[in-house]
Amino acid sequence: MRTALAMALGVVLLELMHIGYWATTNLRGYPDSLSITNFWVVMALPAGLLAGAVAVALRSPDGRWRGAAAGVTAAVLIGEGARALLQVAATTGTATWVVQIVVGVGVLVAGIALARSPIGRAVALGVGVVGSVGVLAVYSLLGAA
Repeated sequence: MRTALAMALGVVLLELMHIGYWATTNLRGYPDSLSITNFWVVMALPAGLLAGAVAVALRSPDGRWRGAAAGVTAAVLIGEGARALLQVAATTGTATWVVQIVVGVGVLVAGIALARSPIGRAVALGVGVVGSVGVLAVYSLLGAA
C-alpha cells in the first residue's frame, strides 16, 4: 500500500511541477500550452511511478532494493546527461550536463556503498550501468523520431 501511494503521489507531483512550469512561463510572457498530449504530461506517468517506487525502495532494509533504487536514479542522471552532451550541448553548453553526469556517478557510488551486501552492490552497479545505456538509447530514439 505504501509503494502504491508513493507511486501515485509521484505522478501527481510531476504533473503539478509541469503546471507550475507552464504558469511561470506564461507569467514571464512566453507562450506555452498545457495539453494532455504534451510530452512532459505524458512522461509524468512512467517517471512519477518510477520516482515513487524509488523513494520507497531507498528506505528498504534490503540492500538489493536500496542498490536498485540508487542505480535507477544514477541511470537517469547519467543517461540524460550523456544524451544532452550528444544532442543539445551545442545550444545549451556542456557545464550543466557534465555536472549532472558527475552527480549521477556520485549517486551510483553512494548506492554501491550503502547497499551493504555484495549482492546489493552488484545490483546497484548493474542497474546503474545498464540503466544509463538504456536511458541514453531511449532518449536517442525519441530524439530521432
